[in-house]
Amino acid sequence: MEEQYRSYWGVIPGEVMHDKEIPHAGKLLYLVLSSMAGRNGYCWPANETLAAELDLSKRRVRELLAMLQERGYIRVHVRRTEETNEVERRYIYCGMFPDREDPPPSGEDSPDPPAENCPPSGEKSPDPPAKSRTAFKCMKSKEENIPPLPPTGGRRTGRKKDKSVPAWNPERFEAFWEYYRTHARGEDRQGAAKAWDKLQPDDALINTMARALQAQVRSESWRDGVGIPYAKTWLNNARWKDTPKPPRDPEPPEEGGRQYGWH
Repeated sequence: MEEQYRSYWGVIPGEVMHDKEIPHAGKLLYLVLSSMAGRNGYCWPANETLAAELDLSKRRVRELLAMLQERGYIRVHVRRTEETNEVERRYIYCGMFPDREDPPPSGEDSPDPPAENCPPSGEKSPDPPAKSRTAFKCMKSKEENIPPLPPTGGRRTGRKKDKSVPAWNPERFEAFWEYYRTHARGEDRQGAAKAWDKLQPDDALINTMARALQAQVRSESWRDGVGIPYAKTWLNNARWKDTPKPPRDPEPPEEGGRQYGWH
């Protein structure tokens, strides 16, 4: 009979973990069972052992075991004596082999020692056999040669995109923003960039917007600081279509051939 040691980890399948019908204590019980299961996928702890491990009553352990069995997450096989038909040992299948059909071996030549011999929580487990250490070392060496996979979903890493610069025609937006900031108001550049991307104006519309904006910034109301919208509102609501009141003292055309707005 080989030396018994507690597994270094337990396993909870996603189906068990996300089952709303299983309470947290039942999921923790499954974890304990999987950590006790040997290489054949089963263990045989008594209810007293599980109750002490989880700080629960034996009645609560029985209820949780029945729940896990009813949901199909564990399978229980009972071995009885031939003479009296009394329960000799109870095997609980879980982990990677919940549906294994072959019965556990009988007699003292069982390859898995009783789970009752597992060291209690808080005590250091004996070292695993040398064969297991060699297998683990080989597995680790192979994993080191596997290139990491690129991240899929989740939190993004790296440099964040500048939300104040639109993706659509950023050069023309920069000229529009500089003109609007200088002659009207300069709050919420990010909102203006988002509105610009949503509008996606072509060159003809930009020229129309430029002529209208130049007339509006020279209007009487805008000169008095009345009714000047944010740039994002001006873009979202197509405010270039507004007809402004004529200025009190019209300004002469700009020099250099540019008669309106921005380049």
